[in-house]
Amino acid sequence: MKEGGHVALYISNFRSLVSRIGDWGEKALIHNFRKGLASRILDQLASHPSNIDSLQDLMEISLELDTRYHERKKETKPEASKSNSSNNQNSSSSSHKKKNFHSQKWYKPHSSLFNKDLKLKGSEKERRIKERLSYQTVRQFSQPGKSLSEDHVVFNGLHCFPSREQLCILNTGVKNSPKFFVFSSLSDVFYSILIVSGVTPSFIAKQFVHKYSLTTSELPEKIPFIILDSSESPSLFVTHSAKYMVELPSFPSFEWDFLVFDTPKGEDLILGFEFLSHFNSSINLRQQLITFNGDHKDYSDPSNSFCNDFSSAKSCAALFGDSRTPSFPFSVHINSINSPQSFPFSRDEVFKELQDV
Repeated sequence: MKEGGHVALYISNFRSLVSRIGDWGEKALIHNFRKGLASRILDQLASHPSNIDSLQDLMEISLELDTRYHERKKETKPEASKSNSSNNQNSSSSSHKKKNFHSQKWYKPHSSLFNKDLKLKGSEKERRIKERLSYQTVRQFSQPGKSLSEDHVVFNGLHCFPSREQLCILNTGVKNSPKFFVFSSLSDVFYSILIVSGVTPSFIAKQFVHKYSLTTSELPEKIPFIILDSSESPSLFVTHSAKYMVELPSFPSFEWDFLVFDTPKGEDLILGFEFLSHFNSSINLRQQLITFNGDHKDYSDPSNSFCNDFSSAKSCAALFGDSRTPSFPFSVHINSINSPQSFPFSRDEVFKELQDV
């Protein structure tokens, strides 16, 4: 990692390497992750009050320290004086054009839908209501003085379908970090899902794809991925998609297209607006429930499927690790996710637990 680089990108690259080399063990991974960190972060880690005894803790603390560093860097960056503006007119003009190039090419697709407060613009809200899509955006989860229990996220208020299915959000023990677990359609084990990411497409972890040998398809055009706390230019590019058979309780299995990506927090799936609005979903953090409202169509039938192909390149603006924008819920990787001490063995036991909560 370069001294002025970004930990978010370093974590992404590190996870990609780990998925290829296999499990070295927690201590070895922690040692190698530390070796690659910038010295400024290592210095702060040495005096950090928390006990860092897991790779996930190390990644999260490093990301937090790095975010603060770049925020301070932006705040203390001196503005060009008016007296020097005429002397640097040519270079300033060139720099301005370059910035506008990135802004127009990569960031505009996101800013054209949302205002500065990340609320949908009027025209986009009307379009979503007309097309029965999501018209309410995600509320800010970390408002001062506001507890988690008061938050309620609704993706579409039009509950027009006759049947519902609810899944409990299993609390990870970290405030403002709701995610839930369901069974994989490939084997009788849990997989973790980040409920809301704030972006349109859905993602599937690269390591999850490798683990179950899922077939991937190369995208016609690579999609730029922007981490908002770094810059307006893409930090990396998404190049492949994968079809995955999604399985929910009381719903028929259906296939969905996911972008393949090194998920920053170790999630197996990250749901986007397309997925959630397709099922007219609502998420109630007070009751810790996610509700899917569906008509039980045969989603394997193309005529019933929501169009979520990636025929044209779109910009993906990621909201991971950004403390300056409205904080969408993060998920926390649980190392003992398959541990029989932590979770029941069978589907029936789990769904009974969900109903009893």
